[in-house]
Amino acid sequence: MGPANHPPATPATLTLPEPGDIHLWRADLDAIEPDLACLNDEERARAARFRTAELTHRFAAGRTRLRQVLARYLGCTPAKVKFSYNPFGRPELAHAPPGSNLDFNLSHTENHFLLAVARGRVGVDIELSTRETDLTGLARQVMSPDELRTFEALPDPERTAAFFALWTAKEAIIKVLGTGFSRDARTLQIGWTEPLSLTDAGRTYRVRRVDYAPGVPAAVALEGVVENIRETQS
Repeated sequence: MGPANHPPATPATLTLPEPGDIHLWRADLDAIEPDLACLNDEERARAARFRTAELTHRFAAGRTRLRQVLARYLGCTPAKVKFSYNPFGRPELAHAPPGSNLDFNLSHTENHFLLAVARGRVGVDIELSTRETDLTGLARQVMSPDELRTFEALPDPERTAAFFALWTAKEAIIKVLGTGFSRDARTLQIGWTEPLSLTDAGRTYRVRRVDYAPGVPAAVALEGVVENIRETQS
């Protein structure tokens, strides 16, 4: 991804992204104080089911920050943000401004949080590339035949970075499509060459990689053309 456009301090109410623009919000979940009062009953119940205090904190902090950011686009309080879910469990705004086509997508791993907001279907993924993983086994489950041939031809030292670069891009696309893993990821050929894109059922999706942090690859996808990405630390 090219140099990010870092906007100045944002006002209480945020201007909606322009069509083709993606707003990215990142945060350290360990540095956020959860506001349980703004969460709904289901979110509080989910937070209580985690097996450690650290996981409970990170979940509640993530939902708090999600609500705080979306509330500023919607012009309401965080507690008033309402979500709906498609048949595959993809969360969406239940009361986006009429005609805005406003959408969001969230990903987090350990304490790393990344939220994408756009006018149109958007997806985002963030992973830890330092985790112990059977890369070859996973690659055979998620890569198309062409992608897999290229991957298996790489020298071993290059495979980890390559796998997660492709996987975050593919996961972002899957989240835009909203089908979850009911769709075989091997049928979604994105490839390795920039600019990354996918044409599926007559629609084109673009993917941009995100420079999040060393060892934390990320990608964002949008239906249509990505004109600009604005990042902010939240």
